[in-house]
Amino acid sequence: RTYSETNTKYPKFDFKGNLKEKAYLIGFRLGDLNVYQRHELVQVRCSTTIKNQIILIKKLFGKNGNVHVWKAKRGTYECIILLNRSFNFLLPKNDNIEKWILLNRTYLLSFLAGYADAEGSYYLRKPYYKIGKTSWGVFEIQTNDKNIIQTLSSFLNKNDIYNKFSISKKGGSVDKRGINCNKDVWRFTITKKIALWNFIKLIGPYHRHKNKKKDLEVVKKNLIQRNALPYCRPI
Repeated sequence: RTYSETNTKYPKFDFKGNLKEKAYLIGFRLGDLNVYQRHELVQVRCSTTIKNQIILIKKLFGKNGNVHVWKAKRGTYECIILLNRSFNFLLPKNDNIEKWILLNRTYLLSFLAGYADAEGSYYLRKPYYKIGKTSWGVFEIQTNDKNIIQTLSSFLNKNDIYNKFSISKKGGSVDKRGINCNKDVWRFTITKKIALWNFIKLIGPYHRHKNKKKDLEVVKKNLIQRNALPYCRPI
């Protein structure tokens, strides 16, 4: 054992997951985790207002190291985990998806689920017009990682899951809350009923975040309800 390992309070255990697990962790890391090298250890840090995010992090890393969590004065949950160097694969923070993930459909879906558990959202949008009769489901990811979500968008389009990839906010702009946007923010959105239905069937088994699973079920229920309406085109 190294000096760094022998001088830490809690034991560290090697990553022993398979490549599917590894792909999920990389996706989740790129979406929502800060990861640094600290001496000869790997430090993972997260700040969130969502309690189920912390529960998920404990499930992902709790068997490999101690997950230290505290409540900050600003109301967020803060957590730090120190892991051994078998988690070096989490250190890179690049706007791309590694080739070994791209070359395997299962690994890519696992990566997508990890990234979506961190950055994605399922929600119901109100009808656009006064004559609208029902809300409609949406899946969306917004991020600065243009290449990552453009690659994911292309993959889904090639699998007949139509989605729209576009710029959401220009760098230097100010939103309605007065918050400056330092970099361009990109997004892809799935709104068409058949595309969203197929996406849910495809990605559903890979999700691990309790909130995402719950929101997915709300959107799924909305699709089923809309499918039964006489004025809606059935799936």
